[in-house]
Amino acid sequence: MQKIRNVEFELDTISENDIFICAIGYEERSRYLLNKLKNLVSHDKILMLYFDDLRETKEIMTYIEEKRIYGIKTINVKYEQGDDVADLIIAFLDGIKDIIGNVYIDYSAMPRSWYSKLPDKISQKLQAEVYFLYVVGDYPCDYKAYPSAGIDSYSLIGRSSLRDKKRLHIIGIGYDSVRTEALLSILDPDMYAVCSAHYSQDDDMEQRVQEVNLKVLERAVSSVSLFTDDFSFLVARLCEMANEYLPLGDVVFVPDGPKPLIMAMSLVPQIINKEGVVCMHVSRNLECYEPMDVQPTEKVLCFGYMNV
Repeated sequence: MQKIRNVEFELDTISENDIFICAIGYEERSRYLLNKLKNLVSHDKILMLYFDDLRETKEIMTYIEEKRIYGIKTINVKYEQGDDVADLIIAFLDGIKDIIGNVYIDYSAMPRSWYSKLPDKISQKLQAEVYFLYVVGDYPCDYKAYPSAGIDSYSLIGRSSLRDKKRLHIIGIGYDSVRTEALLSILDPDMYAVCSAHYSQDDDMEQRVQEVNLKVLERAVSSVSLFTDDFSFLVARLCEMANEYLPLGDVVFVPDGPKPLIMAMSLVPQIINKEGVVCMHVSRNLECYEPMDVQPTEKVLCFGYMNV
């Protein structure tokens, strides 16, 4: 059984014995927490993953090299190495003689293929609660500034029943309505529900997401809007939806939107552990994707995850 709880993240609770793991990307927000914690946590207890294609970006590579000089462990990881990330983190934790502090993982800049299985794997390894951090981004008002990420490959979490019944898809939505509509045209679902999520104090974001996804919402059998800063309820509501629709056939989560929503949708099949509840990850098409620098806000969302 899994225990998930909302945690109020405060810098003054961090100690030098805590462990901090993060991924550095193009976004400024990917460096926000590392810059805050580098003087609070012992450097030999910090692991910084960075993308392979960042080697072409001089400014970011200079930043990474500076941290390496100060004793922070850095590992170059390719985007498609999602299955290896948990093993890399576990190997890093194995190298620490005594883990007496908390383990914090900042997934703000990680691809979904990296972070989606970390809660279960890392918690099982440590037999302790692990804390996951997400820095809320300052997104531009013009959603059109974000290009469509495109569609590449698919991967599944959970067990499909392959029952000869209708399937209900639960679609996560965000700013990339172009990709969402393309996905729906490919999946051609019998019926689907829609889920969006936003920071509770940013209603404008939710309104913009609703506006750009009008066509998707019009065809949905139902829709629900949840808060990213109430992660435990977000997961519980998605589990409730899965159990509600499962008698009709397989329930397929197709996550998109903010990372806490994607994380929550990815966890549902692992938590429910029932045949017929799956999560379909759609990898972005790198040829269609243009990275964009998202600035950090001072809002940091945190949830604790533990196998009990």
